[in-house]
Amino acid sequence: ISLKVKLTAMIIGASVLGIFITAYTALRISNNELISSLEDEIDNTATGAEFLIYDWLDNLDRYSEMLSVEPSTRNFFIKADEEDDMRRARSGGAAGLPPRNNYNDIFSADDFGGMEVENLDDFLENMADRAGLDLLCFIDEYGLCFAGYGIQSGERVSDSFVREALDGEMSYAFQGFGEMDYAILSSSPVRDGNEILGCIVSGYELADAGEDAYTTVINENYGVECTVFKGYTRGATTLG
Repeated sequence: ISLKVKLTAMIIGASVLGIFITAYTALRISNNELISSLEDEIDNTATGAEFLIYDWLDNLDRYSEMLSVEPSTRNFFIKADEEDDMRRARSGGAAGLPPRNNYNDIFSADDFGGMEVENLDDFLENMADRAGLDLLCFIDEYGLCFAGYGIQSGERVSDSFVREALDGEMSYAFQGFGEMDYAILSSSPVRDGNEILGCIVSGYELADAGEDAYTTVINENYGVECTVFKGYTRGATTLG
């Protein structure tokens, strides 16, 4: 083989090798940039999803706390507590005292500030609708839900986040509660001086559908499919 042919072959080979090296390098850079971009998008989506859920919790905390210090709201707990004390006194103490399902009969139209409602349950439903809540309830110091929306009044509860509020601390939980399949919940103690009369619980359902659902908000704002799990059970999803 002539020297000219050898040189030509070497030049062609070097050129081809250079093309492959350049293409490989460009592909690696492109892949790295793509991976980095995807990682950033995933981080942004995860951060956004976390921010939204805790923003909702912050709204619940503020609403429950606001109601707990509102004099007109505290009046419901005071009247219920006074009624309970009188019942216990008439029965000779707590022993043998039959459970009371609610206190609707002790409240008058004046207690509802002129709102056209039939009872305390209706009053809470009206308040919840105005605030966009899926659950709102009043729980007395013994764990009795004496009025509620999203939970039946008369139900007795002993969930840890409720017990913490009855011990004087605001608390929250992600769980089923009342008629909520899987919800974000906030509880705030209601005080009369140093006495804890009960607590207020508010909540948003997470395992639901519709334009205001958590999964829908994540899907529309971040362009990803979203699923809420309750343990290993799918509670809500945008996957269809």
